[in-house]
Amino acid sequence: MFIKAVAAVIGIASIGSVVSAQPYTLNDYINALLSTNPQLNEKRALVDKAREEVVTATRLMDPVLSTDIPLSEKMTPAVSLEQGIPWVSKLVIKKRITASTLAAAQMRLRDEENDLLSMIRADYYRLYEKGKVVDLLRESLELINQATENAQVAYANGTMPQATILKFQLEAAQLEDRILQTGTQADAIRDALVAKTGLSRDNMDFPDHLPTLSVPDSLSRIIDLSVDQNPLITALAADSVREHERVKLRRAAYFPDAMIGVKVNDAFSSSRMPMAMAGISLPIWAGKNHAAVRSSQAELEVARRRLERETDELTSEATTLFRNYREVQRRIALIDNVLLPTAEQVLSSVEAGYRTSTMSVLEYLDAQRALIDIKIERVTLETNKEVIAAEIVLCCLGATGQ
Repeated sequence: MFIKAVAAVIGIASIGSVVSAQPYTLNDYINALLSTNPQLNEKRALVDKAREEVVTATRLMDPVLSTDIPLSEKMTPAVSLEQGIPWVSKLVIKKRITASTLAAAQMRLRDEENDLLSMIRADYYRLYEKGKVVDLLRESLELINQATENAQVAYANGTMPQATILKFQLEAAQLEDRILQTGTQADAIRDALVAKTGLSRDNMDFPDHLPTLSVPDSLSRIIDLSVDQNPLITALAADSVREHERVKLRRAAYFPDAMIGVKVNDAFSSSRMPMAMAGISLPIWAGKNHAAVRSSQAELEVARRRLERETDELTSEATTLFRNYREVQRRIALIDNVLLPTAEQVLSSVEAGYRTSTMSVLEYLDAQRALIDIKIERVTLETNKEVIAAEIVLCCLGATGQ
């Protein structure tokens, strides 16, 4: 009896937890994506690696402890300790190189985050769109079902032909099919969200509102901000700085490095005397150094060309996105100010005519269908506007994801 009671309590608790589970918000999707995505984890590892390289860039090489092993009785053993000291500018340049590498890695991580967050927002927005479309279709279906019931009453009274009922039923069947198709599309979006975030599909209800992002009101402003703030452009600029410093490092190879140390001859004798040691490297292989400099200069030119190309592509992409954004805004304004009010007036007039038998059932259905299509287009355009806004703000301007 006790075990059954405990099982009942556990069952009630589990049911309560399911009932109380809240639908996922946009932040839930974003947080799950940022914590589990393998591409982001790879980029974070590269950032950690670059950060450690900054620490080790200015460290001296380990000292060398060596010993002379006598091969005859006339020779005495000796022990020496040597420390290499590079030309001072080399350490400064290496620090700049690793700092640029770290900056580039951080910006590439941010660029990857923004690309993924733009996609997750697009999926979230599309899921919102499908939910609103289903609501509109169900609303229209309810009206058609009500009209069908009225037509059946009129048919029973002999004041309406059976063909009218069949036309309403056909329209209802088509609406039900559109609802099912939209539901299938929503399921595909949910599957994509599961794959990207690892979240449970059970709580992926239709969002109840559409989060918005603010977009600058001029194309020139967007282009200027994109060139200045885009993380990929910033990363490529850091690459150019790094390659420029590498050219300097190659040229610094013409200067010798120093070596200091101490040496003790006859190490096992009580009368041993330590000797100071000093030396320099001899960078005599000019051909090798010349080739290294030319190679680094070529890498610098490649980095600069890549930066120029990506800047041009980003400018073109930002221009296209902004024009599309403006076009969607124009279409929304047209629907709000002209199409939607007109369609509502037409339906009202046709419905009144249908009730007085001056308008046919086909005219009534056409007016009803036109209104619902305009409303659906309005939802789709509003969704497209926010999808484009996310691409502009995140992918072009490089704003932070949340």
